[in-house]
Amino acid sequence: MSPSSLRRRPRATVSGSTLNLVKYLPYVPAVAAVAFGAVLLYLGELDDSPGLGGIGLILIVAAVFFAVRHARKSRRG
Repeated sequence: MSPSSLRRRPRATVSGSTLNLVKYLPYVPAVAAVAFGAVLLYLGELDDSPGLGGIGLILIVAAVFFAVRHARKSRRG
């Protein structure tokens, strides 16, 4: 075997630039809230329930609003 084939592959680290998923961690609840809101909106329209669809729509809008607000604040420093 050649020495180049014996080299270790870089590990995914939190602080390294190889795989920095920690910076996307605050967006996971927002994505989950949008998905849950879409389900509520769908079920509200399926059952012809305006309240459930409205709650789903409000949840989607609020999740997007707070995710965008967090993104803008984190870019400022």
